[in-house]
Amino acid sequence: AETVGELEPSETAAVIPFSALSIVSDILGRLPDAEPVCVALTPTEFVIESDGRFAVRGRLVEGRFPRYRDVIPTNPEFSFRVSRTAFIEQLETAGIVSDAENRDMLFTFDGSTVTASASSPTLGKSSVAIPAATVRGDVAEPVSITFDPDYIVDMLKQSAADSIDVRLVDGETAALFVDSDSDSGTYVIMPLATDR
Repeated sequence: AETVGELEPSETAAVIPFSALSIVSDILGRLPDAEPVCVALTPTEFVIESDGRFAVRGRLVEGRFPRYRDVIPTNPEFSFRVSRTAFIEQLETAGIVSDAENRDMLFTFDGSTVTASASSPTLGKSSVAIPAATVRGDVAEPVSITFDPDYIVDMLKQSAADSIDVRLVDGETAALFVDSDSDSGTYVIMPLATDR
């Protein structure tokens, strides 16, 4: 960071809406790599601009939020690598039985596959498995965790990686989804409580 005009850069915490960051990311992908970008914050708004080439302005997300670093697992016991496109197809196929009241999907990692299972009293059951290589951990017993598949699909569609590493502590702790090609994208997804 560098001084701009009379203002000194400072550390502050702000939550910028994902939709705005997605727009900025798309614009930055079309600009030269060395293009300087300025981020300015007020207590309620943000502006992201680049020398008159573009400007994105909006409202910050308001509220009190937990310290996000506290929910990121620092030492996952297991890590599984899956094809990003196959994972998207798996979720979309298994999700055909999901409805508004039954969004949860059970993921079971057994060391060589990940199985996504969903069920609905009115639509039936679905279970789809794809290959998953174990990158870390000894999988003596399958590891199961429940997620809302919409969050995972949204994350997978934002990634450009060929494969994703799913890093788990257990079936009840936040999971890390990491672009295995470059570690450039790290996503934290909280599991759902379930009675299964």
